[in-house]
Amino acid sequence: MTEAKNIAALRKEAVAYMHEMSEIKWTPSEDIDLTSIIKTLYYKKGETYYGVIYNTNKGVDGETFCTQLEDGVYKGPITREKAFGNHCTSSILITWRRLGDKTTAGWTANMMPQCGTGILQLGDFEIDPEDKTTIAMVERTEPQVMFEAYALMQEGDAILYCFGPTGHARMICENHVVRNADGTINPEESYIITIEQTSSFDKMRTDRHTTWYVDHKYTYDMVLKSKYIPITVPLFVE
Repeated sequence: MTEAKNIAALRKEAVAYMHEMSEIKWTPSEDIDLTSIIKTLYYKKGETYYGVIYNTNKGVDGETFCTQLEDGVYKGPITREKAFGNHCTSSILITWRRLGDKTTAGWTANMMPQCGTGILQLGDFEIDPEDKTTIAMVERTEPQVMFEAYALMQEGDAILYCFGPTGHARMICENHVVRNADGTINPEESYIITIEQTSSFDKMRTDRHTTWYVDHKYTYDMVLKSKYIPITVPLFVE
């Protein structure tokens, strides 16, 4: 567990490091074809990109990625098996570990709280030890219970979706909770701001090519409908 006085600083550092990885500017020395992951994941020679490469077969931090750059030009391996990059969950796990957390999780499937990898649930949503998906957890839990769980999230925590073999994760940057007059949470007005590494280029950005979705907004209603659960790690627990 972490001393309370350090937790706020660690949370800020976690979010700052995710942003740091998303801001690395680089250019491929040759085309990097990762369309076997998703058909649009293709980095073109000579184009400028921001953020560590997306690759499900790797899990490197920002410093390691930069060892493959020469004057901003990526000279490292380009195959799916070897290209230096990270993915949605590895980027978050790397960040937590570099700050001192001991999680042994390596993929979305073993980031679920019941897997014994050091990931902790936030809130009182129901988990069965046999659950293989977050879908089951969300669907057996009353919506307001899930919303109250989402309300506990702070910067540096994450939301996790797992449909079985894989899924997606997003790190929390901000959490805005809006309550109705009766004290219940308004899921259309309450929202989170996240940062996430993704397998597709952010079409909302007109200023850069990046697979990193920075400061995207999701309402609680959207998060619930997408079957995400809120998670944290002992690093952030008093």
